[in-house]
Amino acid sequence: MEGTVKNDKTQTGDAPVMDSVVDFPTDQRLHISINVNDLWKSANFYRHIFDADPVRMEKGYAKFEVHEPAINFAINEFPNNVLPEGHFGIQLDSHDDLEKNFNRLSEAGFSILTEDGVACCYARQDKFWCADPDGYRWEFFVTTSQEDVDEGCGPDCICHQDIQRTVI
Repeated sequence: MEGTVKNDKTQTGDAPVMDSVVDFPTDQRLHISINVNDLWKSANFYRHIFDADPVRMEKGYAKFEVHEPAINFAINEFPNNVLPEGHFGIQLDSHDDLEKNFNRLSEAGFSILTEDGVACCYARQDKFWCADPDGYRWEFFVTTSQEDVDEGCGPDCICHQDIQRTVI
Protein backbone atom coordinates (compact mmCIF):
# COMPACT_ATOMS: atom_id res chain seq x y z
CA MET A 1 0.00 0.00 0.00
CA GLU A 2 1.41 3.39 -1.01
CA GLY A 3 1.22 6.44 1.21
CA THR A 4 2.81 7.96 4.24
CA VAL A 5 2.60 6.43 7.68
CA LYS A 6 0.01 8.34 9.68
CA ASN A 7 1.14 7.02 13.07
CA ASP A 8 2.74 3.95 14.55
CA LYS A 9 -0.58 2.22 15.29
CA THR A 10 -1.66 -0.67 13.14
CA GLN A 11 -5.02 -1.46 11.63
CA THR A 12 -4.60 -5.23 11.69
CA GLY A 13 -1.49 -7.29 12.06
CA ASP A 14 1.69 -5.45 11.06
CA ALA A 15 0.16 -3.10 8.47
CA PRO A 16 0.72 0.58 9.38
CA VAL A 17 -2.13 3.08 9.11
CA MET A 18 -1.56 5.10 5.92
CA ASP A 19 -2.54 8.63 4.88
CA SER A 20 -4.18 9.23 1.52
CA VAL A 21 -1.88 9.57 -1.49
CA VAL A 22 -4.46 11.95 -2.98
CA ASP A 23 -3.98 15.58 -1.99
CA PHE A 24 -6.99 17.84 -1.44
CA PRO A 25 -7.36 21.03 0.62
CA THR A 26 -9.96 19.81 3.11
CA ASP A 27 -10.10 16.94 5.59
CA GLN A 28 -13.04 15.46 3.70
CA ARG A 29 -14.60 15.67 0.29
CA LEU A 30 -17.72 14.21 -1.21
CA HIS A 31 -17.49 11.37 -3.75
CA ILE A 32 -20.31 10.84 -6.23
CA SER A 33 -20.32 8.35 -9.09
CA ILE A 34 -23.07 8.26 -11.72
CA ASN A 35 -23.80 6.17 -14.79
CA VAL A 36 -24.07 7.87 -18.18
CA ASN A 37 -24.96 6.78 -21.71
CA ASP A 38 -22.19 8.63 -23.58
CA LEU A 39 -18.92 9.29 -21.76
CA TRP A 40 -17.67 12.01 -24.12
CA LYS A 41 -20.89 14.05 -24.12
CA SER A 42 -21.13 13.83 -20.34
CA ALA A 43 -17.43 14.59 -19.76
CA ASN A 44 -17.81 17.73 -21.88
CA PHE A 45 -20.86 18.80 -19.85
CA TYR A 46 -19.04 18.28 -16.52
CA ARG A 47 -15.92 20.10 -17.76
CA HIS A 48 -18.16 23.16 -17.86
CA ILE A 49 -20.10 22.46 -14.64
CA PHE A 50 -16.88 22.14 -12.61
CA ASP A 51 -14.80 24.51 -14.79
CA ALA A 52 -12.11 21.82 -14.81
CA ASP A 53 -10.85 18.98 -16.95
CA PRO A 54 -11.09 15.40 -15.72
CA VAL A 55 -7.97 14.23 -13.88
CA ARG A 56 -8.40 10.76 -15.33
CA MET A 57 -10.11 9.43 -18.43
CA GLU A 58 -10.17 5.77 -19.32
CA LYS A 59 -12.40 3.70 -21.55
CA GLY A 60 -15.87 4.17 -20.09
CA TYR A 61 -14.67 6.26 -17.12
CA ALA A 62 -13.84 9.86 -16.24
CA LYS A 63 -13.01 11.39 -12.86
CA PHE A 64 -13.06 15.03 -11.79
CA GLU A 65 -11.25 16.03 -8.58
CA VAL A 66 -12.56 19.49 -7.86
CA HIS A 67 -11.32 21.73 -5.03
CA GLU A 68 -14.38 23.99 -4.90
CA PRO A 69 -16.75 22.47 -4.19
CA ALA A 70 -14.60 19.72 -2.70
CA ILE A 71 -15.76 16.70 -4.67
CA ASN A 72 -14.46 13.56 -6.34
CA PHE A 73 -17.00 13.13 -9.14
CA ALA A 74 -16.85 10.10 -11.41
CA ILE A 75 -18.86 9.18 -14.49
CA ASN A 76 -19.14 5.62 -15.74
CA GLU A 77 -20.41 4.74 -19.19
CA PHE A 78 -23.13 2.13 -18.71
CA PRO A 79 -25.72 2.61 -21.46
CA ASN A 80 -29.21 1.43 -20.53
CA ASN A 81 -28.35 1.62 -16.81
CA VAL A 82 -28.86 5.36 -16.30
CA LEU A 83 -31.34 6.50 -13.64
CA PRO A 84 -31.33 10.31 -13.41
CA GLU A 85 -33.40 10.53 -10.22
CA GLY A 86 -33.24 13.44 -7.82
CA HIS A 87 -30.83 16.27 -8.48
CA PHE A 88 -27.48 17.74 -7.53
CA GLY A 89 -26.78 21.28 -6.42
CA ILE A 90 -24.01 23.73 -5.76
CA GLN A 91 -24.84 26.23 -3.03
CA LEU A 92 -23.11 29.56 -3.51
CA ASP A 93 -22.51 32.28 -0.95
CA SER A 94 -23.21 35.31 -3.14
CA HIS A 95 -25.24 36.58 -6.06
CA ASP A 96 -21.95 37.55 -7.73
CA ASP A 97 -20.95 33.86 -7.75
CA LEU A 98 -24.40 32.90 -9.01
CA GLU A 99 -24.11 35.41 -11.86
CA LYS A 100 -20.55 34.32 -12.74
CA ASN A 101 -21.61 30.68 -12.99
CA PHE A 102 -24.74 31.58 -14.94
CA ASN A 103 -22.73 33.64 -17.44
CA ARG A 104 -20.00 31.00 -17.78
CA LEU A 105 -22.48 28.20 -18.52
CA SER A 106 -24.68 30.38 -20.76
CA GLU A 107 -21.66 31.32 -22.85
CA ALA A 108 -20.82 27.61 -23.17
CA GLY A 109 -24.26 27.00 -24.70
CA PHE A 110 -26.08 25.47 -21.74
CA SER A 111 -29.86 25.36 -21.65
CA ILE A 112 -30.73 27.13 -18.38
CA LEU A 113 -33.90 27.76 -16.36
CA THR A 114 -33.88 30.50 -13.73
CA GLU A 115 -35.93 30.95 -10.56
CA ASP A 116 -35.79 34.07 -8.41
CA GLY A 117 -37.18 34.29 -4.89
CA VAL A 118 -38.58 30.77 -5.03
CA ALA A 119 -39.65 28.97 -1.85
CA CYS A 120 -37.93 25.60 -1.87
CA CYS A 121 -36.67 23.24 0.82
CA TYR A 122 -38.02 25.53 3.55
CA ALA A 123 -35.88 28.44 2.37
CA ARG A 124 -36.13 31.27 -0.14
CA GLN A 125 -33.62 30.95 -2.96
CA ASP A 126 -32.44 32.50 -6.21
CA LYS A 127 -31.19 29.81 -8.56
CA PHE A 128 -30.73 28.40 -11.99
CA TRP A 129 -31.04 24.87 -13.31
CA CYS A 130 -29.47 22.84 -16.10
CA ALA A 131 -29.49 19.15 -17.02
CA ASP A 132 -26.75 16.92 -18.39
CA PRO A 133 -27.14 14.81 -21.56
CA ASP A 134 -28.79 12.00 -19.55
CA GLY A 135 -31.19 14.24 -17.63
CA TYR A 136 -29.33 14.56 -14.31
CA ARG A 137 -30.49 17.95 -13.01
CA TRP A 138 -28.13 20.49 -11.44
CA GLU A 139 -29.02 23.64 -9.53
CA PHE A 140 -26.77 26.54 -8.62
CA PHE A 141 -28.35 28.57 -5.83
CA VAL A 142 -28.07 31.27 -3.19
CA THR A 143 -30.24 31.03 -0.07
CA THR A 144 -31.67 34.46 0.64
CA SER A 145 -33.92 33.64 3.62
CA GLN A 146 -34.64 30.75 5.95
CA GLU A 147 -37.40 32.48 7.89
CA ASP A 148 -41.14 32.38 7.28
CA VAL A 149 -40.83 29.84 4.48
CA ASP A 150 -43.07 26.87 5.09
CA GLU A 151 -42.78 25.10 1.74
CA GLY A 152 -40.66 22.05 1.12
CA CYS A 153 -40.27 20.66 -2.35
CA GLY A 154 -43.61 19.70 -3.84
CA PRO A 155 -44.39 17.78 -7.02
CA ASP A 156 -44.52 21.00 -9.06
CA CYS A 157 -40.97 21.98 -8.10
CA ILE A 158 -38.48 22.10 -10.98
CA CYS A 159 -36.31 19.59 -9.15
CA HIS A 160 -38.95 16.96 -10.03
CA GLN A 161 -39.44 18.06 -13.64
CA ASP A 162 -37.79 16.84 -16.81
CA ILE A 163 -35.93 19.89 -18.11
CA GLN A 164 -34.16 20.45 -21.42
CA ARG A 165 -30.87 18.58 -21.53
CA THR A 166 -27.63 20.28 -22.49
CA VAL A 167 -25.50 18.60 -25.16
CA ILE A 168 -22.54 20.71 -26.26
